[in-house]
Amino acid sequence: MSQTEERYTRIAHHLQALIDETNSMTLDNDAAAEAMLNVLTQEHRTLQQSFFRILAKAVERYGEFGRQYHDLRNEASIAWCQKAADATKDTYFPYI
Repeated sequence: MSQTEERYTRIAHHLQALIDETNSMTLDNDAAAEAMLNVLTQEHRTLQQSFFRILAKAVERYGEFGRQYHDLRNEASIAWCQKAADATKDTYFPYI
C-alpha cells in the first residue's frame, strides 16, 4: 500500500470514528463542538489552515454529490453545504 493509500485509509478510519460518536440521541452537540474546538486550537496554525482547506473541499463535494443521495434525513446538511460552498468559493487557504 502506498503512503497516499495509507493516509487515505487513516483519514477514513478516523472520520468514521467521529461519525460513530455522533450516532447517539443523547450527544451534547455543544460539548462535542467544544471538544473539537479544543483539539483544533491546540494544533499548529498551518495545520489549522490545512484542516479547513480540506474541510472546505469536502463540504463543497458533499453539496454536489449529495444531490444524488439525499432524502429528508440529510437534506438540511446538503443544503447547508451548498450554501457554505457558495459563500466561500472565492476563499483561498494558503499554505504558510
